[in-house]
Amino acid sequence: MTVELKKQTLVGVFNKVAPVNPFFSSMFATPRSNLIDSETVHMDFQSNDRRVSIAVPGIRSTARVHEMTQFVNKELPFVVHNDSFVLDAYQMFGRNPGVDPFRKTDNMATAIRRVRAETRMLLDAIRRANELYCSQILQTGIVNAVDAAGNTMYTVDFNLKPSHKLTAPVAWNNAAADIVSDLDNANTVVLNDSFESCNQAIFGRLAYKYFLENDAIKERLNFRRANTINVVPQRPVGAGAKFRGQIDLGETIVDILTYDGRYKDPQTGTVTPYMNEKLVIMRNSAARMDGFMGEVPRLGNPEGQVLRYLPQRVPNFQAGLYTHMNAKLTDNLMALEVEVMVRNAFQPTDRDSFAIIDTQIP
Repeated sequence: MTVELKKQTLVGVFNKVAPVNPFFSSMFATPRSNLIDSETVHMDFQSNDRRVSIAVPGIRSTARVHEMTQFVNKELPFVVHNDSFVLDAYQMFGRNPGVDPFRKTDNMATAIRRVRAETRMLLDAIRRANELYCSQILQTGIVNAVDAAGNTMYTVDFNLKPSHKLTAPVAWNNAAADIVSDLDNANTVVLNDSFESCNQAIFGRLAYKYFLENDAIKERLNFRRANTINVVPQRPVGAGAKFRGQIDLGETIVDILTYDGRYKDPQTGTVTPYMNEKLVIMRNSAARMDGFMGEVPRLGNPEGQVLRYLPQRVPNFQAGLYTHMNAKLTDNLMALEVEVMVRNAFQPTDRDSFAIIDTQIP
């Protein structure tokens, strides 16, 4: 019997990686001071108002007594992600991505590549979860993390003032909608409470669609009149966000942004936008928002023979992650168990610096 052998060449592997899109989470700063080694975060909040001093009748008058400025302490719990996977030594006999099956390979090097790849996948999933939490804060004022069955794993209500959750009097898909007034009202609320005007409006998909179709907006786009609005071809500004133009509300000029970042819903499995398509977020982009990274207490370090599989334990302040990893070999040395743990917390420190408009689009 004649066996015909054909030459085959493996040119590599194409690895299509789903983007993380840290648009909302990048608004929450994680300086070194926000690396926390306690179970929860505590912060004191103190604020004054726009009061003016009241004159007294004359120089001999008794001084007018004022109450000392008060403060309140708030506690914020961390949300914990603890994920793991198992690498079986038997997998080294099978096909591994990008590795020619007809060449002798270094099993140790292949195992390290597999562990690093799976670790990156888990960290990307954690970063998407953080993006979801931050998007919830800016759209509802509440963080609510659920599992696949819909059970609440973590929830925090930041008690946004009701005045910062606006509802359009007329739905934006209605020709009678006064969109400019709705945006201006949201800016006024933020200006009155946070002392700074909004400079950014993040539109959901449908909100932006009907914004462009509104007759009053079209009139403003008529440059024969005063140029109080401009819409430009979309320009990426990073992390899935796009700059669409500006609108002059009188007291402030606001950048118009849209955001198309998406995640896979843990309950339904459907791909879902982070930004509610019917909402608009009006915000001051310079306002303080805090992200916190939590230490994980350990009584020792992983054994020396598994350290080669683990990346260096260094806080990533840009991504807002402090990854704590552990690994151990099974007793028969045939499998490696890897664990990835991250603790994060997010807080709209200046919670008066943004407002949410429900456009009432059906």
